[in-house]
Amino acid sequence: MSTLSVDTIQGKTTAGTVAMPSGHVVQSAFNNTELFTSSTSSTYADLIKISFTPKFSNSFLFINVFMRYQCSGTVDDMKIKVLHDSTNIFEVERYTLYTGGSNQINTVSFQSFVSSTGSTSSRDIKFQSAVYTGSQSLSINVNNSSGTATSMFIQEIAQ
Repeated sequence: MSTLSVDTIQGKTTAGTVAMPSGHVVQSAFNNTELFTSSTSSTYADLIKISFTPKFSNSFLFINVFMRYQCSGTVDDMKIKVLHDSTNIFEVERYTLYTGGSNQINTVSFQSFVSSTGSTSSRDIKFQSAVYTGSQSLSINVNNSSGTATSMFIQEIAQ
């Protein structure tokens, strides 16, 4: 067995210029909320947000959102979207899950990508949801207990 111990990694000609391979994770950010919310509105509302500053202008972002929700009908109709600042990068205008019974509790995951960060400026990444039609209610973080949360996880991936 070998051991490699290093105090400092430095570029051979300039400090801070170590070349890392494409595809490695540069940084990650995480946020979650246990806030319970319920709505009958078809207008999007923010559920969770991360303020994120990329290290590189040409990397891409991998965004994961996990949520637990309940719709009042037998067909769970809701709308979801992910915003990168004010730009819509992922939207499902009618996410439908037929459960066969009313008031079923579901846990889902959504993934989206930003193909190029474009700059190293700070930006807000938000996840929003709404009821597809006003004829039902949508509850987020159902049962509002420990472990019932909406979570967002972002990874910056080097290119």
